[in-house]
Amino acid sequence: MGNLVFQAALGGTVSLVGPNTAATTSFTLPAADGTAGQPMVTNGSGTLSLATLGAAGGGTGLTSPGTAGFVLTSTGSAWTTALPSGAITVQSFTSTGTWTKPTGASYVVVDIWGAGGGGASGAKRAAGGARAGGGGGGGGVRVRQTFLASDLAATVSVTIGAGGTGGASVTTDTTSGNPGTAGGTSSFGSHVSAYGGGGGSGGGTAAYYGGSGGGSGGVGNTSQNTKLGGLPATVYFGGTTEPNAVGGGGAGISAASAAGTGNAEWGGGSGGSGTAGSAPASGGSSIYGGGGGGAGGNLTSANVAVAPSTGGTSGSYVVGGGGAIDTAGATQPSGSGSGGGGGAANPAGNATAGGAGGFPCGGGGGGGATVNTLGNSGAGGVGGNGLVRVYSW
Repeated sequence: MGNLVFQAALGGTVSLVGPNTAATTSFTLPAADGTAGQPMVTNGSGTLSLATLGAAGGGTGLTSPGTAGFVLTSTGSAWTTALPSGAITVQSFTSTGTWTKPTGASYVVVDIWGAGGGGASGAKRAAGGARAGGGGGGGGVRVRQTFLASDLAATVSVTIGAGGTGGASVTTDTTSGNPGTAGGTSSFGSHVSAYGGGGGSGGGTAAYYGGSGGGSGGVGNTSQNTKLGGLPATVYFGGTTEPNAVGGGGAGISAASAAGTGNAEWGGGSGGSGTAGSAPASGGSSIYGGGGGGAGGNLTSANVAVAPSTGGTSGSYVVGGGGAIDTAGATQPSGSGSGGGGGAANPAGNATAGGAGGFPCGGGGGGGATVNTLGNSGAGGVGGNGLVRVYSW
């Protein structure tokens, strides 16, 4: 048995001790260094190399640690990383993108919000007659659906609906307000969609209407002549007979009055409405979906300003409770946004814009009315954008 001794400059030594045998053994070392953590293995003929151990050699065969939160697990023939049993992975999308199915997932729940509708702008007309503010935008619907992970492809495209634009401020004399546009539709591939709320109607000299709430089967309505909420709303739930909605139907509007604004369950609340010269209704609320925007302030024939209304909220089945006058909506504990408040009218200058809808899916508030030559009307507030959140386990 022989020793090979290496002595350092400071006096320390390292010894390699040969086996006590008459046989001759030769080893060939690797020509280059490997990566951190690699062991040295032999091919059985004396050639040494640096390598990642496979399962047969007692290693994992993995070259990277994998996804954060995953655990090392055996398939019986190889090692892999996967979600631990019972663990939930959450992927949130605020912009259009692609969902990737996590390895080992068994179930997938998709929570999806359509965008809120934009509020309308108020009128700019001569004194001596009543002038209306803009109607509030309807809230977007919230939809939740469960899937077997095995029924979904490895990747699914995700689309996020954009909040409806508010009606532009009126700068020309003797002109009615501009309507808001409907909120965009959010979708998870072709599997499930959530529709946006309708835009508010522009203020004139008589009644003005908010957009109806978005539904799980259709976009809320913008036309002041169509008060039905987004499908599956009907005239009896979310329509002209009964503006309050249940299930996935959007809230409708039965009249441009305090009694006409509707609330919803999963659908969006309807936007605030009113009649020129009178106090407008607040935006409708939704238990799970987005609140509708408040109505803009208007002016009486005596040129007195009538206060705008508040936006509807989420987590409630009572109108109002959302964005205050001239104020944007906000995200509520339910996870959905409240509607923006209506903008104030001004009999002697520029009127105020409606508040933006809260994120996600709150309707924008309507803008206030003004008088010819003295100022411009208030613009409508933009609706809150949509959202998609995917839970996998």
